[in-house]
Amino acid sequence: MTGFPFYDEDEGTAPPEVARFLDDGEPPVVAALGSIAAEDRHKFFDEAVIAAQRLGRRIILIAGPDAEWLLGKKLPANVLVVAYAPYSQVFSRCCALIVSGSVGPLSHALRSGRPLLIVPAASKADQPDNALRVTRLGVARWLMLDKFDAGRAVIELGLLLREKSYRDNAFRVANQILEEDGLCGGVRETGKLFENLES
Repeated sequence: MTGFPFYDEDEGTAPPEVARFLDDGEPPVVAALGSIAAEDRHKFFDEAVIAAQRLGRRIILIAGPDAEWLLGKKLPANVLVVAYAPYSQVFSRCCALIVSGSVGPLSHALRSGRPLLIVPAASKADQPDNALRVTRLGVARWLMLDKFDAGRAVIELGLLLREKSYRDNAFRVANQILEEDGLCGGVRETGKLFENLES
């Protein structure tokens, strides 16, 4: 009713290597799972890299606890791995997003105006429902996290990048969200509630 209170850690700008990577070529794909605990995390990042290579796209992996493991691998030069980067500073500069079905990454993805591939974890009850609702907006496609592989990702990302309707819908939804101020709206409505209780 009041809009969404976006959470993005106040750590200033994205790490310098992220800014350099974004400035150094075509908009990349970005893949991020947030903080969800899942057995499929390593497989997810491996397959996302393969999918990006097959599509001829650069990719940023915002990998959280998996960053150290990924940095120990021999990855192509057009892959950037970071443990953390503020979604609000990265997502809007990418061509497509691969994110989990949790509310945090999804909220930033919707606000970015970019088409997205959602990978909900079956063990998290809200994520498949979130994925279905976002897909109905015409901005996304989805694959269950445990079914995510490079072949399927290439098909889904290819559609997201090729079909103009996904970009148009993503832009429309982002503009709608950007007009909201969830924090102020929530405070305002709470104030009204207390006024009613006092009277």
